[in-house]
Amino acid sequence: MYNAAKSIIQIVRNQEIIALLADQSATPDKDIFVDFFGRPAATYKVVGELALRYQLPIIMGVAVRQPDGKYKAELVELKYDDLDCLTDGVSIDGIYKLTEKHTQLLEDFIRKTPEQWAWMHNRWKHTKQ
Repeated sequence: MYNAAKSIIQIVRNQEIIALLADQSATPDKDIFVDFFGRPAATYKVVGELALRYQLPIIMGVAVRQPDGKYKAELVELKYDDLDCLTDGVSIDGIYKLTEKHTQLLEDFIRKTPEQWAWMHNRWKHTKQ
């Protein structure tokens, strides 16, 4: 976890796939706060930063339990070419807007099947300073 940045950048440069669990509570002093279900939540900025810096696609996914007990993976590509902040390359404004966008998609997934949302920690444990 603490040395992941170097490994992630190497993986990106090798054009391999990375997967991030971006729904965890982030570090409030180095990440950003965006609304999650109407409340500010510390959110990792690495998803937006990597996507913008390396022009990477963002594929978000959830496993949805089916009535027969099996799971079906639902994958959605998060389009972000419509953000008005992309003309300046990587900026904190662009990272913030893209983080808002992927957090909203996560909310949409959860709203579809809220009974399947298993949360083991306090997503809002940090407050915005």
